[in-house]
Amino acid sequence: MFCSQCGNALNLSDKFCVKCGTAVSIPRVHLQPAAAISPQMPHFGSPNAKWWGKATAATPFPEPYEWLSQRNTLLVFGNHLAIVPNAEKRSETADLVTSGAFALVGGLFGAARSIKDKLSNKSTGIDSEQASNLFDAGEFVWCKKTDAEVWEVETKRLLGYPMSSYTALSCTFNSLTGSLRFLFPLDDTQESFMSPVNNLGCRIIIKAKGLTDDEASIAYKNLYKDL
Repeated sequence: MFCSQCGNALNLSDKFCVKCGTAVSIPRVHLQPAAAISPQMPHFGSPNAKWWGKATAATPFPEPYEWLSQRNTLLVFGNHLAIVPNAEKRSETADLVTSGAFALVGGLFGAARSIKDKLSNKSTGIDSEQASNLFDAGEFVWCKKTDAEVWEVETKRLLGYPMSSYTALSCTFNSLTGSLRFLFPLDDTQESFMSPVNNLGCRIIIKAKGLTDDEASIAYKNLYKDL
């Protein structure tokens, strides 16, 4: 620090310049308060697929997330997953037809339904502002796909392929109350062909395999008990 009048070097404790007697003026430094940092809600876009089911946790869901214990919708986005209240009502007869039980008719009906679903998904896109509003209202929980796993229990194989599988999504979702960990059953989705769990884009963990139907059913129920 130097004297503003004669340029003499000064100490921080000096009130007057020892050379010319000029009063020392210490400039004030105005510090701006640090900006508040809040997590940035990602842009979700349009869902690629939907699943429906009831989440199960080790303890009751806190307010305002009691709705998670009801039948709700899991939205599958490009890099994220989200759950919102309520589930779409779908025709059980149509589900039976698209399952492949009716061969060619089922395939044609399933293809038409798949096109309708994709168009519907495009019209229900969610941007970051909409997601933030839903999140602040306690009607939206979300996570990154990289933080989620699909837990699978397989039955005995035939020609190298399991006859049937039981699957559930295991993940910790972001919420207003912090992290919410639970299992979401993966047995009801828009997709009707091949392996629909692949549309989630999450790592698949085989919890058990080579089981009979009864053994697989018990093993699957135990996944929920072990939460």
